[in-house]
Amino acid sequence: MNPTPLQLEVLEAYQAARHEFDRIDTPDLIADPERASMMQVWTQPADVRQLLDSLLVSRWAPHIDPRRIASVGFSLGGATAMLLAGARLDFKRFPQFCRTHDDGACRAFAKHFKTADARFYARANADHSDARLRAAVAIAPGFTEAFTARSLAAQRTPLLLITGARDHQLPPATHVLPMRHLLPAHSRHLNITEAQHFSFLPLCSAGAQALLAESGEAFVCQEFGAKTRTQIHAETLEAITNFLVLQGVL
Repeated sequence: MNPTPLQLEVLEAYQAARHEFDRIDTPDLIADPERASMMQVWTQPADVRQLLDSLLVSRWAPHIDPRRIASVGFSLGGATAMLLAGARLDFKRFPQFCRTHDDGACRAFAKHFKTADARFYARANADHSDARLRAAVAIAPGFTEAFTARSLAAQRTPLLLITGARDHQLPPATHVLPMRHLLPAHSRHLNITEAQHFSFLPLCSAGAQALLAESGEAFVCQEFGAKTRTQIHAETLEAITNFLVLQGVL
């Protein structure tokens, strides 16, 4: 099947970003396995801004409409999308939340809470927004319980928030629903039935499934409801496409 003009445009933009990404120094995008580094929420927004700065003065600049820039992110990247859209953190609320909640995210980060000091909180709670964004999509975003009510209500960039109803790492009932009503009217929320946290990751090859099974993490590749991962991806892509068309990005 031949790609549509829109798909070709998206592919060209992706290739341009990959080319420019290879040129610039972005050490913070090379994630290490330590959860402590993942709590440094300021690094990804800075990397995205640097990438945009570089792309907009590169040879690809004539092909980029600066009025049609959007950010799409998953999990930690979802939090990054929200930060770029104007949400701000009061990061101390995350460890406070985890004192009374036991889920995948809290268990993953609990041992690192003691490493956070005043400098950490100052950097985490700073303004990480980028006014060049016309829209943002946050898929199963992390740290949502730490976003401030004032910043969510004041967010000017339209946001599509996508969650998985079976997400046990970041259960929507405790991580998203309590803050959803704070979002402006131009934002949207889609809770995909049957989707778990890792449903939004790519399809797993047979080799990946075997490797993850050896480490007791086969669940990353598994779906536990009636929908296949392909079906969940299709539903997610349709929602994102419709939202970005509505916002004038596509």
